[in-house]
Amino acid sequence: MIAHVLGGAEIRDSKLECNVFTNSLEFATLELYKACNEVYRCFTSNEKQQLQVLHTQLDQCLKLQTTYSNLSTAKVSQQTEQTLVSEAKKLHALTESLKAGESFLIPGGWPGTKKDQTPIAGHAMLYKIEKKSNGKFSFTLYNSGLGLQDYHRKQDEKYACSMQHSNIDKNTLNQSFFKDLVQLRVAANWKNRSQLSKELPPSPKTLYKQILEPLSTHKVTISPDEVIRAPQQAQTCTWQCITLWEEHSLKRDTFELLSLCTKMHTAKRWKRQASDGEKITKEIAGKMLERLNQEKQNFPQATKRLYQYHGKKSARTTPEKDDGRLAQQAKKHIPRTSTLQAKKSEDQRINKRTGPVRSYKDLSTDEIRNLFY
Repeated sequence: MIAHVLGGAEIRDSKLECNVFTNSLEFATLELYKACNEVYRCFTSNEKQQLQVLHTQLDQCLKLQTTYSNLSTAKVSQQTEQTLVSEAKKLHALTESLKAGESFLIPGGWPGTKKDQTPIAGHAMLYKIEKKSNGKFSFTLYNSGLGLQDYHRKQDEKYACSMQHSNIDKNTLNQSFFKDLVQLRVAANWKNRSQLSKELPPSPKTLYKQILEPLSTHKVTISPDEVIRAPQQAQTCTWQCITLWEEHSLKRDTFELLSLCTKMHTAKRWKRQASDGEKITKEIAGKMLERLNQEKQNFPQATKRLYQYHGKKSARTTPEKDDGRLAQQAKKHIPRTSTLQAKKSEDQRINKRTGPVRSYKDLSTDEIRNLFY
């Protein structure tokens, strides 16, 4: 999980790739809980309200994925066919219960499988159903990898990773539609799949051209908040699709702060628990450090807010009544050269935390770990 949050192309073709969708959802749900429940105290009250909504939605999605994970290992029988119908009814009921402006998430994609002993890669996505003020619905798909090149709008070397179909009437989002989504998510490894009423091989083509075909008459909305990204550089889809949804759902500065908080505290946890990073080599760790420092530079306002909070937190440990006296003593007794040296040390400390560092190739693994937070 640490490598998925902090890493990118550097973990390609390593044992750090791939993750159970349930684990990524649990991790992201916990991060949202921290953000809206005073663990990460750098968010405003309005931001916490937004994050609370996202936490509720992702927690519900996690419960759905837990059910789907259990279904994916079930043997095909009439009961399992009926279970697909039952799960489709739940999603249809959730859609029917939505009020204007409300939405819910569905864990999407398909699990990895084999065809003629040839592995077929699984892929995770998120789907969002939202009810609009006019009584119509929108269906948004969050995809960070497979299918982008063939079915998503391209912009330079990046893609519109969030695809939204709008102005959908409720009859289109029927039980048959939801049953197909659930079946694609859970049934790839079932034995005797031919017993099912419909064959849905796991692939982007099945999703985009077959299951989503009823939505083809509804235009794909190009909105200002559309998420444009380069395709994932490693098999990290279970985490990337969640951050796509967060980026699409939050204001830009809130998302940047949440992203930075998540990565900084993940790095801090890895720093404290060396066993979590046993598979993370020195080279991968160094590149993840470079990526984290680059993100600090790309998100200057989020970095400033994060460190301002930590500065205030440290200041509160000194009693207010001593602040003036201690400041006067420092000004009176510390020589000017020492003051200049202290300022220089402070500048070095800030540069160490927010600016570029020397090449990881010159550092040991422990030194790299200590620079993460």
